[in-house]
Amino acid sequence: AVVNDEAAANLFPGEDPIGKRIYPTTNPDDPPWYEVVGIVEDAPAISLTDHPAPVVYLPMLHRDASGPSPGVLSYSVRTSLQPLSLVQPILAQVRELDPALPLAYVRTMKSIVREASARMAFTMVMLVLAASMALFLGIVGVYSTIAYTVSLRTAEFGIRLAIGARGEDLTRMVLRQGGTTVGAGLVLGLLGALATTRFMRGMVFGVSVRDPVTYAVVTGLLLVVALLALYRPAGRAAAVDPMRSLWPE
Repeated sequence: AVVNDEAAANLFPGEDPIGKRIYPTTNPDDPPWYEVVGIVEDAPAISLTDHPAPVVYLPMLHRDASGPSPGVLSYSVRTSLQPLSLVQPILAQVRELDPALPLAYVRTMKSIVREASARMAFTMVMLVLAASMALFLGIVGVYSTIAYTVSLRTAEFGIRLAIGARGEDLTRMVLRQGGTTVGAGLVLGLLGALATTRFMRGMVFGVSVRDPVTYAVVTGLLLVVALLALYRPAGRAAAVDPMRSLWPE
């Protein structure tokens, strides 16, 4: 028998399974014993997002089997050539063994993965659209809030400039205050993302839901966008005319 990593961990925790003997529970009174001769990596059986399940691979003609079923029998062929170019040579070999045996439903592994991930791809497209809309609304919200706050503090900025503050000082102050708000939002967003990762496990394949690179890139992108949204209001604060702000017409 050959077992996958999950079965090896469940059946022989902390031990080397090679050489161990196991038997299926289909016939507990007179069980057939199998020696473990190999270990293979976990692989999804039904869905790409399946949690790895313990799997034991037995010989096709093992003792409890009545023989291979033509309805479910399939072969995998690995090649460095164009996969579909081998269909005719394989068909010729099959006909040589048994002319009555049909060869049907030939697919490449790439097409199998594409079909299995079609629903996931649609879900991800919708999530990207929703995230893009959320990012746009966030940019508009940050810019509008800071711009409105700056407009309310025009007199304050005029007084600061009148008593000797420089325009770059006001720019740094607005960026610092707005950056504090943005930073708090990013921290809360990261905590919320970490808390909801268990709900995202069924939507991603081949990418960890706690991938640090993804979190770093997204956080950096949001931070840059937020700073760009803060830049214009900060520049507007630095350009305040003290005379007009203190004695508006």
